[in-house]
Amino acid sequence: MNQKERIKYYDLLKFLAILTIIILHACWESDVLFHGHKLSFYTQISHFGVPLFLMISGALLLNRDIEIMSFLKKKTARLVYPLAFYVIFTTFVFSIYPNVISGFWYAFMMVGIYLAIPIVNIFIKNAQMREIEYFLVIFILVSLFYEILLEYNIGTTLDLNFFMGPFSYLILGYYLSRNDLRKSLGLSSNVIILLGILIFIVSSLLKMYLGNYYGVYPNVEFISSKLDISFIQVAQASAVFIICRYIYQDVRGIFKLCKMVLENNYVNHFIMSISRASYGMYLFHWFIVKLLRMYNVLPFKINTKQILVADLALALVLFIGSWLVILLLNRIPILNRVSGYA
Repeated sequence: MNQKERIKYYDLLKFLAILTIIILHACWESDVLFHGHKLSFYTQISHFGVPLFLMISGALLLNRDIEIMSFLKKKTARLVYPLAFYVIFTTFVFSIYPNVISGFWYAFMMVGIYLAIPIVNIFIKNAQMREIEYFLVIFILVSLFYEILLEYNIGTTLDLNFFMGPFSYLILGYYLSRNDLRKSLGLSSNVIILLGILIFIVSSLLKMYLGNYYGVYPNVEFISSKLDISFIQVAQASAVFIICRYIYQDVRGIFKLCKMVLENNYVNHFIMSISRASYGMYLFHWFIVKLLRMYNVLPFKINTKQILVADLALALVLFIGSWLVILLLNRIPILNRVSGYA
């Protein structure tokens, strides 16, 4: 896909997804160390990165004419070669530490998703919007149902995992990319963006108030996914997706100014470059985070007020540094095949 063919809001979503993932990993240890302080602010609102990546994959890959072997050869090669390189390299460097590749769980999950996409694609190609909406309504209701059970510590033998895996995010992303809310809801782009901002703020505040369910769901007998699939997370990720999609539409006022900034040639090229490098950045930054933890650089041994700034500064350094490294690797023969630059 060349620059003219690229869909700008997909690039913006990838940009935000990898940024929040890096912020999450940079601040995670501090959040645990200073539990109860405002350090949780970064991590509590930064969990929408992986859901966004999944939603973008659904928007890009579903409802396509897919020839299975060609699809697997092309897509899985881009995914598996960089993953294999970083797994081998990271395991070699951190061989004395157990479970060092756990941070690559998203990439491993995507391998399974790519294997199943040709099958899921058949459903999407033959389904009407009402049938897709039926699936998504159950997904949202089940997510809310399980969240209530967790909140009140209620057990159940009702197994609805079929609606609670990563494919739910893929289908949600496909739906939000194809359904024009301006027509279906009769609202302007400005109003839709304002609703998205409101939903994001409310969902983020709820995550901070109720606590983060990431790492809790996998320990519950009726949830098998490592992915954060709480109702609040679904709302937050959907809000970000909606905001990014409609900010490029016929907006007015301050949103028009935002659109002009995003469409500035330099800004647009920067966002697109980060988008293309995002997978490699995901793999590379985790290696650096593990390295910093091995040498006891993380968490920072400074006071609570200072660490708020230090964590964010570290995240930005990791963000820009990972991007530059991936750009460099992509220019080196052989290594460009494992750089993760698309």
